[in-house]
Amino acid sequence: HLVLRLRGGPSAVETKSSQPSTNLITESETNDLTILTLSRPITVQRSHSGLVPMFTKRLDVCTSCVHYSSAKGVPMNAVRITNTTNLVLQQGEMAVYENQKYVGEGMLYKSRPSGIQIISYATETGVSVSKDASEKSFPVHKLAFKSDGLTVNTKKAKEVDLISKKHLVTTYTIENKTDRQITQFYLDHTFNRESSLMTNQDKLDTSELSSVFYRFLLSIKPKETLQFEVLEERDFVLTFSVSSLSPQQIKKFAERNVITADDLQILTERIHQNQRQSAISSLCSNIQSFNYPTIEQWKLIIETTLELTEKKKWLNSNFQKKIDSVLSIIEEIAELQKKISEQDIFVNSLFKNQERLRENLKALEKINGDKLKNRYLSEMLAEEDKLENSRKTRSSLENKLESAKISFSKIQEQIVGELQGYLAEIWGSE
Repeated sequence: HLVLRLRGGPSAVETKSSQPSTNLITESETNDLTILTLSRPITVQRSHSGLVPMFTKRLDVCTSCVHYSSAKGVPMNAVRITNTTNLVLQQGEMAVYENQKYVGEGMLYKSRPSGIQIISYATETGVSVSKDASEKSFPVHKLAFKSDGLTVNTKKAKEVDLISKKHLVTTYTIENKTDRQITQFYLDHTFNRESSLMTNQDKLDTSELSSVFYRFLLSIKPKETLQFEVLEERDFVLTFSVSSLSPQQIKKFAERNVITADDLQILTERIHQNQRQSAISSLCSNIQSFNYPTIEQWKLIIETTLELTEKKKWLNSNFQKKIDSVLSIIEEIAELQKKISEQDIFVNSLFKNQERLRENLKALEKINGDKLKNRYLSEMLAEEDKLENSRKTRSSLENKLESAKISFSKIQEQIVGELQGYLAEIWGSE
């Protein structure tokens, strides 16, 4: 029932308001604009208002119940209204009466002819809704090779997307505690753009489409507890660098026909190449980081090189011989450092003994002890000769140590150069 309230302004002539019959109203429509034309004028007294009925139309209305996706277990009583007029109904408040009793109010939004709206007006305490969500993941079924975000072939790919399916299952438990049947129960389920609806598509209500939720139309018997399951499927994507894939993973992908035989061969070669590059690069960095390694450190280098030459066949045997030959230089450096340390210990012991002799000589100045003085002096002279010999020996050892270190630095540079050559060869083949 639509009415138009008019307010009158100042007028030189004041007359009584007249109420036209609705039969005298003609109506027309242009898009969303509805023009109502009265067959005779209406006069409203100054400072008064008039309530003028414009038209009365019967709409197609039925009761229902709706559970919104944002609600927490409590559905709403609602009415389903179909605009069966040829008029555009504007937005406004709506009062709901049942058996001539006021039961609530809602908001009618702008409705074009044949438009359908579900308008809630009061909480339905006789029905409860709970939901439980779970998910199930499936093995990888597709690989997408990329480089800098663009899809490329397997040879040029830097990253790979491992794509698998994931099922999201939402189970709604709807309990009707009342003695009446709810023939129209609308259940809203949040819409996810990344997922596809897999079940119950026949129960979707298509009269009011939304980009926010799915709306299912159900019927619930009195005292019935209904379980309704919504199954959605979406792709689950994990991105890895191609170099991080293992041969075992690639083999499993091939067994499940996720990749072709050509892709298997290319990826196997790339993984083998990346492993070789990583191992040689690590070996090169370790050798380059050494100033002068210990014997134990270089023995570990030898073990690593043996793995790469004899087992992996990534380095040739001549390179292994060069690595082995360095051990003798490192052993020489270690031996020379040990002898220099022994000379330093010997010299320190001489210094301490000479300090003792000086203190003894100082104490003999006050007494007559020429024989003992001469003995101390002779001993000091002998130790001076030992100090001189020790200095010469140490100087000779230092020269040999410096020469050995130079030899190590030269061969270290050669080894690093060869390893970098291997790496350049690997990078050039990519």
